[in-house]
Amino acid sequence: MTTVDPKTYYSRRIEALLIQLATIRRREIYFSIVKIILVIAIVFTVLYYKAIGVYPFAGSLVLFLFFSYFHEKLIRIRKGHQVSVQIFETELDVLNWNFKALDNGHEFIDTEHRYSDDLDLFGSGGLFQFLNRANTLMGKKRLASYLLEKSDGDDIRCRQSAVSSLMGMSDFRNQIRIHGNQMTGESDRGKAFDRFFSSPIDFVRNRILQIIIRVVPALTLAALVLAFYGLSFSWFMGLFLLQLAVNLFYTKRNSAIFNLSRKSHRVLRVYSKIFEEIEHTEFNEKTLSSLRQQLFVQKRRSSYYIRKLAVLLEWFELRNSSIHFFVNNILFWDLNISSKIERWRSKVADNINDNVYTIFRGATG
Repeated sequence: MTTVDPKTYYSRRIEALLIQLATIRRREIYFSIVKIILVIAIVFTVLYYKAIGVYPFAGSLVLFLFFSYFHEKLIRIRKGHQVSVQIFETELDVLNWNFKALDNGHEFIDTEHRYSDDLDLFGSGGLFQFLNRANTLMGKKRLASYLLEKSDGDDIRCRQSAVSSLMGMSDFRNQIRIHGNQMTGESDRGKAFDRFFSSPIDFVRNRILQIIIRVVPALTLAALVLAFYGLSFSWFMGLFLLQLAVNLFYTKRNSAIFNLSRKSHRVLRVYSKIFEEIEHTEFNEKTLSSLRQQLFVQKRRSSYYIRKLAVLLEWFELRNSSIHFFVNNILFWDLNISSKIERWRSKVADNINDNVYTIFRGATG
């Protein structure tokens, strides 16, 4: 088997990625031009819809949405390639003994520790900075604990075996780092997360409320549509005000769930991608294989449940939007999302193992 020295490997990867980035940028320009043309077409069809009919407008809108979807996909690919280039450039710097781009773990400095200060474990030029490639708060804490706390021989040998196995999986390691580099806004909110999981499940158990939040929005939308066909607008307003009253009654409970979980969906999405990489990778090493098996909940991948919760929390972010007042009082938005989150909790909470729980504990709150 032919081996490539690290400098050559990283240089080749950077060169290949830069070529791909140039191609992606050209495609982005083409997509932008097409979208501008389609926007002009949409405006034109709206202004002259009486003469040309509704089909040109619908066709232009569908094409705009089609190109927008693939444009966004291109943007995500470009950002991933840019992160990859940044990672490989950092590794080249490290090979040249330049560690400035790496976290030095200064938050773990403990002058009272019996050997941490003497061995320069943390801080600029410390051992942590040399070893650390973790992007998540929990990963950094775990590495710091390995350096600060005593481990028995078996644990050390298991970690060494896992590291030896990962040495030959450079693409897997780099993919994990690419996902991890997208981590923004992560914080240690473990106590808030505990409250999130231990708070009472009120909405799902209230059957009358569950019927109301399903039936009333359907009636409200029907009344709004029928108002354009002669039905008194007061029917819509009455249902709107009914939802407003119910929402006001449950504002405190909805706000509690929102405050415990807000800003977490981005972090959880990144974790779902990291978990997915691990779940789809077969490990020959015993320790890594065992850890991978622990990522399955009720015979389904943990990434599925993490991603599902991330989507629900992202929907809850509509609370920060200017249209929230109208959407919430037409569709019982907050109550429906809170109910979905409670169903997620009741289905998953009692079945997640400690490793998956730790992920949620660090990411949610």
